[in-house]
Amino acid sequence: MDEVSVTRRHSATPEQCCKNMISVYIRRTLFNPHAPCKFGGSMNLIRESSDSYIVAVVVVSTALVIELVIIIVVVVAVVVVSTALVIELVIVVVVVVVVVVVVVVVVVVVVVVVQVVVRALAV
Repeated sequence: MDEVSVTRRHSATPEQCCKNMISVYIRRTLFNPHAPCKFGGSMNLIRESSDSYIVAVVVVSTALVIELVIIIVVVVAVVVVSTALVIELVIVVVVVVVVVVVVVVVVVVVVVVVQVVVRALAV
């Protein structure tokens, strides 16, 4: 029974097992760098684990960038929609003002015409 299988069997957690395996790897490479590795078939356990951390960091950062892009798109969409709503509100206000002015002008013209007709008929 070698040191690695003992490390794997008696470790309490996967994290502890990984730490023990790394310490075994360091001891083996310090004392005999040409010894074959019994776990994973590679003498590059630390480099491989750091590569997997790098991959994880790249994946997480890519996800964060995608999320940031989605947030920016949503903010731009909200700004565009709110700008469109403000423009629509301005158009509605202008139409209402124009309608009110036209109605007032029509009422004034009708009142003036009625007064002129009444005065003309009174004479």
